[in-house]
Amino acid sequence: GGCQAVGNNSVCFTGAASKTSDTISYSAINADGTLTRTASCSGTFYGSWCVDNTNTINGSTGVAAFAYTVFNNVIYVIGGTTGTDWQSTVWRNPLNANGSLGTWSSQTFSNLDLGAAKGYQYAFTRANPNSAGTFPGNLYVLGGCSGVSSADNGLDCTGVMYTQVYKCNITTTGALEEGDSN
Repeated sequence: GGCQAVGNNSVCFTGAASKTSDTISYSAINADGTLTRTASCSGTFYGSWCVDNTNTINGSTGVAAFAYTVFNNVIYVIGGTTGTDWQSTVWRNPLNANGSLGTWSSQTFSNLDLGAAKGYQYAFTRANPNSAGTFPGNLYVLGGCSGVSSADNGLDCTGVMYTQVYKCNITTTGALEEGDSN
């Protein structure tokens, strides 16, 4: 799916359900709910939206069929496909106070099944008040699929369907804890 994230008084959209996209669009949200231009844009403004082709998730290929969520004003994009390869990466990007995006960073996992290359269907986060000093949040990723990615940037989820639920602790830096268990 595409990322429609809201946090830090801004809204962001990237990706697509069946076609890869390397464009990220974002806009600030006024107190009355209307959209307005962010203070800065590393792309081109179209009305209230900054359309950014330079601050992309994974270089120039983009992704589709990924899960996404927001926690503490950080966007998380999990797995997906480039149209030719399934991804095993979790990308994250902080939402700046002025509504613009920070810089994407990535993380892969060697000891979690979450590191398997596949598309994911749904992700969500929750606060973790019992460990707020070290792990203020938890990331949950549900289901997923893998199949044959076609050359036209579409995807084929008629392969394997997954029903697992993955859980990772979110550290105070926004990174995911590598040693966490599913």
